[in-house]
Amino acid sequence: MNIEWNHFKTIADGEFCEIEGINIWEYKWKSDYETIFVKDPLYGETKSLNRFWIELPNKEVEFVAGEFSNCVWGIYTKTKKGTEIENNRKIFMEIKGFLDKYFPENYTESKEYENCFHITVYSQEKEESSVWFEFDIGNSELIVGYGISHIHYGKQYGQEIYEGLNRLLDFFTVKMKRTDFYKGKVNFKNVYEIQKKNESYKNLGTSSMLFLYPFWKKTTKKVTEHSELIKDENIITELEQLRERINNVC
Repeated sequence: MNIEWNHFKTIADGEFCEIEGINIWEYKWKSDYETIFVKDPLYGETKSLNRFWIELPNKEVEFVAGEFSNCVWGIYTKTKKGTEIENNRKIFMEIKGFLDKYFPENYTESKEYENCFHITVYSQEKEESSVWFEFDIGNSELIVGYGISHIHYGKQYGQEIYEGLNRLLDFFTVKMKRTDFYKGKVNFKNVYEIQKKNESYKNLGTSSMLFLYPFWKKTTKKVTEHSELIKDENIITELEQLRERINNVC
């Protein structure tokens, strides 16, 4: 596995892809067909792709590319700095240390693939009130979610890692609500909301079925509310200290 290359984007054939200020599809690609082994960001499989470059008057733009499937391309760029991975690992261990201290029996961890970890944190009352995140340390990608609702963070998504980390820490001190909508016995829509202290509930995300549910039946709903994961002021203070350390690293 060549750790020099990071996953940048997965795109459709011809879809806009900007690297170093240019759309790579607007220029001729050159290659010596050097084989580069990289990790599929979704399935963790090893892929064999080729190195390409674009010659400009003042520089060369280099990348690795190949089709993951028909007309779906994986684009990889060089790791900008070794400290980025080190910082990601440091942040992950800081969060994990906090969970080990205050949620030792209420979180699960799984390794999705090399340098990518998935953690789910449960409330003290019910497992279904779960906050989760997936951190790909090597590729600087973070997913933060509550239930099905989730957001991707990383330069390739136009949202910085630190934004996702701060959102994750926010989840520990907010109230959460999930509203399940039913047609008959079929759950066809879920609305997720959060409420910060002294504020009203705000929509976090919605998931719904488009087809294959009995839309003609009466709509009913079930509301499930969850209290804050952390209420103790001393622990909240420590959480804010963790936030400050993370922001300093980012």
